[in-house]
Amino acid sequence: MKDFRHKATKPSVLVADAGSKKANRLFKGILMTLAASLFFGAMPSIMLNAYNGGITVLTMLSLKYLLVTAILVPYSIVKFKIHKLSKKLILNIILVSGILYVAQSALYAYAVTLMPIALAAMLLFTYPIMVSAISILNGSEKFNAKSFALLLVSFAGLVSMFSGGIHGTSMLGVVCTLFAALSYAVYVVVISGLTKDLTPLVTNTIVNAGSAVSITLLAVVSGSFSFDFIPSTWWYILINALFAGIIAYILWFAGLKILGAVKTSVISMTEPVFASLISFFMLGQKMSICEIFGGLVLLCSVTIFMYSKSKNNSV
Repeated sequence: MKDFRHKATKPSVLVADAGSKKANRLFKGILMTLAASLFFGAMPSIMLNAYNGGITVLTMLSLKYLLVTAILVPYSIVKFKIHKLSKKLILNIILVSGILYVAQSALYAYAVTLMPIALAAMLLFTYPIMVSAISILNGSEKFNAKSFALLLVSFAGLVSMFSGGIHGTSMLGVVCTLFAALSYAVYVVVISGLTKDLTPLVTNTIVNAGSAVSITLLAVVSGSFSFDFIPSTWWYILINALFAGIIAYILWFAGLKILGAVKTSVISMTEPVFASLISFFMLGQKMSICEIFGGLVLLCSVTIFMYSKSKNNSV
């Protein structure tokens, strides 16, 4: 006669299953974040190809943000009732994104026309350290020896990048990229306080709407808004909007939900690597030994910095 009594599952099996699920979830989060970094890293090369079609920097950015806004706003109204949010909150986010986020986007988009994409991407990723410096200045974070040491290492990385001469670039490109990083650092500090109670998609929707209004006005007023570009350029605009404006953000936010803020930020440091590789294969851009070494020092210092923050701020 068969014994139909339920056999208890061994605790060791349950622990193994739980560990396996956790590992699979972690792996999924890492893949999502890497995919987001890949898409973000590809955008400078995509934009440079678009510029070859005759489109201006401001027109490219304007059409990108307008297209993303046209897609996200209706969805957010239906799904999240975004129109019921505080008008003051929406206006504040629009102002912050319309000034700081647009400044970062425009300066970086212009900088990649003046210097190798790999170098621009590495310089842009000084922003996490700038965020720390701003936090120290406004009193939200204490200054310590470790922070000071990492700031020195990062500065040494920058010096090393330029010690052999700036390869294929101009000081204007360097200045634009550093100001882009500074604009983004200030934006991160301010926007994090404004949107702490909002979902990532709602935040992304309002930020893109504010950016669309600001960059379009800037393009029109400056006289650089023009549809005088070859028709095939629309494909680059569409790719930029869908992959960098929507898909990459969805993947990044999904990875953020699984991994937490610090781990996601550290993995996102692969973006300059992807940007460098893609610009090499798509555009044939190269970097000098000094630039590569200095860039690696810079990225390593930023990565160590982000890990050091995880010990003080659990996520």
